[in-house]
Amino acid sequence: MSSFRLNDCTVQITTKCDQEYQYPHVFTDIFVNASLPGLGSIASMQAVKIHRPARGSHSFHAVMDYRSQELYEFSRHMFDRKGHLSLSLLHYGAERGTGGWGKELNSGEIIHVTNVSVDEQLIEHLMLNKRTSLRAGPCSLVLTSSARSASADLAAQNFLDILAKSCHPSCLIAVSADATDSAEEQRRHLADHPLHSAIVDIEGPEIAEIIKTHYRNDSSSIRGKDGAGMTPIHRALGIANICATLTLLGLGITPDDLRNADNPEGVTPLECLERFMESDPDFSYTMLRHTNGHTEDQLTYEFLVKGVLGMPLITQNRGLY
Repeated sequence: MSSFRLNDCTVQITTKCDQEYQYPHVFTDIFVNASLPGLGSIASMQAVKIHRPARGSHSFHAVMDYRSQELYEFSRHMFDRKGHLSLSLLHYGAERGTGGWGKELNSGEIIHVTNVSVDEQLIEHLMLNKRTSLRAGPCSLVLTSSARSASADLAAQNFLDILAKSCHPSCLIAVSADATDSAEEQRRHLADHPLHSAIVDIEGPEIAEIIKTHYRNDSSSIRGKDGAGMTPIHRALGIANICATLTLLGLGITPDDLRNADNPEGVTPLECLERFMESDPDFSYTMLRHTNGHTEDQLTYEFLVKGVLGMPLITQNRGLY
């Protein structure tokens, strides 16, 4: 492999259009094989090209779910049910990551790479080249007309994205400055904060006693910050944990606590709830094929929090709200 030259490679690309009757022409399977004279196959790749459903036809999440669990998870992490980049990745603090990606991902075909296999000797050869940087991970490619490409992790998600556009802002992001995975980051922030961690992990009635126990041991615990600068009420409203929310309000959470935006993301607890309510209808639409808006619990949270803050309400009756 010492005399390896890229120009010696022969690349074979084959495609197969998925004619599945329910979603015809949405998926095209791509198979790529690279070989060298005398060595045979040295690398291969499998991917699926996704043509986003026309506006108003099908939920993007439902279409992805029909194909595979992997594509469903990918679509839920990255896009809304219209196939547009999730608002949280565009606007919201840590989830936005480096902020190198934007609405250009709302259109165009997507190539989702499912498998890459490279000959072990070839990898060793490439690693000897000081100019080579190797990266791997679940990856999507948004196609454009330019020949050169830019790549970076998309926001704080475990997906490597490549855009065929050399002037894209992601080109300016150094590998060392790229965003980390948001789920892993949250686990790190919660690691040394058992109350915050419990609120995120436990949504049943037992969370009420856990919060009260922490409060009895240290009354300031209900206002303590975790590694991300979030208080317990931020965490409770951020996942719409009603038992935790009601318990915290009952223990003396004040309007000032609900207006607290003293954290790196600059968000208040109410804004955490609003984020959750914006994203949740997409999940309802995917699983039930329709959405009736926000759930009763979500609207109850909103009613209670706005009431504590003294914000105007369309009615003072919680049931009617």
